[in-house]
Amino acid sequence: MINSSLKANFIIFKRFQSTKIAIIGSGPSSFYTAHELIKKQPNLNISIFEKLPTPFGLSRYGISPDHNEVKNCEEILINLNEKSQINYYCNVEIGKDLKLSELKSKFNIIIMAYGASLEKKLNIKGENQAYLNGKLFSSKQIVDWYNGYPENHLRPPPFDKVKEVTIIGNGNVAMDIARILLMPLSKLSKTDITNHSYEILKSNKVEKINIIARRGILESSFSTREIRELLKLEEFGIKFEGIKGQDLTLIKLVKNKFDRILKRKLDILMEFNSKPKPYQIPNKFNKFWNLQYLKSPIEILSSSDQIEIKFVKNVIKQNSPIESTSNIEQTNEYEIHKPDLLITSLGYLGEPLPEFKDLNINFQDGLIKNDNFKILDLNNKPIDGFYVIGWLNSQSKGPILNQVLNSSKLSEIILKDIKDGKINQIDDNEVDFKINNKKILNWQDWEKLNKFELEFGKENNKLRWKVPKIDQMIKIIKSDDNKELNELKNELKEYK
Repeated sequence: MINSSLKANFIIFKRFQSTKIAIIGSGPSSFYTAHELIKKQPNLNISIFEKLPTPFGLSRYGISPDHNEVKNCEEILINLNEKSQINYYCNVEIGKDLKLSELKSKFNIIIMAYGASLEKKLNIKGENQAYLNGKLFSSKQIVDWYNGYPENHLRPPPFDKVKEVTIIGNGNVAMDIARILLMPLSKLSKTDITNHSYEILKSNKVEKINIIARRGILESSFSTREIRELLKLEEFGIKFEGIKGQDLTLIKLVKNKFDRILKRKLDILMEFNSKPKPYQIPNKFNKFWNLQYLKSPIEILSSSDQIEIKFVKNVIKQNSPIESTSNIEQTNEYEIHKPDLLITSLGYLGEPLPEFKDLNINFQDGLIKNDNFKILDLNNKPIDGFYVIGWLNSQSKGPILNQVLNSSKLSEIILKDIKDGKINQIDDNEVDFKINNKKILNWQDWEKLNKFELEFGKENNKLRWKVPKIDQMIKIIKSDDNKELNELKNELKEYK
């Protein structure tokens, strides 16, 4: 009896030891999952694949520059690489440089954690022309611009030429953009905001921002932190003009019946003007912003000189004012808005990798279909050894800290599947990749680039100087010549 028990435990131990796990993507959901797996089962063999030369995904390229404390999550991956034997394959794009089917042949488990790279569109008349005319930008374009995403080399947003901006959508990304455009520039100077963005923001002319949502205030997507930070800009002469487009009388009467988070958001907004402030309110305001609800854009007219957005007013259809999920109907009332620039912030969608169809992976509406993180096939049955986490699992919803809980859940599921033998069986035990005409980077390569960015940032009184182009990153990693690196520093300073 004892021998059989020892034998069973030994088999399970060997199964863990021989299991190879590939994680596609190196953002927060990826490294939280790797951390949870290694913490619970140190013998696992984990490889992380990242298409850029830099790790951290959403943490590096999605978080607002003035929220550096949120990037503390990066310490987990740094510690993980120092204490564990994780293989890091950087500058490798799965589906382009390396086939997904090749990964499947070499790994027992594949975790999709490569995030959502496409932004939702309005899909209304005149939208595409407004893009072409330079009067409309997506929030992803703006965030990529000020965070230095290396594949985004669009024309700079003309914030040095526009006074009024309308943002459609009221999630945290919309609030980040509004705050970046309104806040004193001194609050950004020492952050890791890209230098070329900072130079344009020095001439920022934006004086007013309208944040517009299709539904009502109860469906506001922003967090309490984000709205509180925007309101606190009053101290610097930036005035909140209030909430427009929705009668809040009934909501004020019943707001105590809402859940704690929603009630807190409502309290912050509704009591802002009546509560005493811990700062002196300025005598004069020079910038303004507002929240507008129950308006849907239906058409855009634009030229290179101007833009007009036609909105239809909506009404809420609900049985009682405490219903937080509202159905809306369009009315016959319309408004024409004439800002100088329009920004859409509608959420993000994932995109399928090549070979999804060949491997029978169910991908719909920007998400990988799954059952409790287990990827489903086209018949809605789990595929052994395939899992998904992060925005591919839930779209762009929830803060980064949500991934801590999700990663813990996923790790438990994976470990149980390994124990039960419900994983992809492989014949090829060697993990060896060769990619023609492209340098595969490892963690030590990233550390060299990281050291350059931090030191160059310190030289310029910044937290970090992000290198904006992939070819520049590769040069830094390859070079040990101080003269060449100094020439590159001059090139970075002149980058527009």
